[in-house]
Amino acid sequence: GARKRKPRQPFGGAALETRDGVFVVADLAVNKEYRNQHIGKRLMETVEEEIIRLGGTDAWLVGRLPDYYLKLGWETVAREQAPDISNCFSCSRYGKECKPQVMYKALTY
Repeated sequence: GARKRKPRQPFGGAALETRDGVFVVADLAVNKEYRNQHIGKRLMETVEEEIIRLGGTDAWLVGRLPDYYLKLGWETVAREQAPDISNCFSCSRYGKECKPQVMYKALTY
């Protein structure tokens, strides 16, 4: 009989948005099967290049895994010092099972 093909799954993806007048990396995800292959890093590099191409000089995100983004050159910022880019802080899970950090990166050409 014919061998069934496994359905295609994306390696991962990233979303870039503008919120409150700033560039925001709205999402970054890598399928579990493909983690630890630098796919997330390459996706972030692509997003950062696109921000620069669009005339941006910096970017923001709200990261649930801040240590990961720190390794990519992002820095944590106090929520009070950041633009209003996320609904995370009004979520019922905030501070309990989910502890995201607002993060910032100045982009260089």
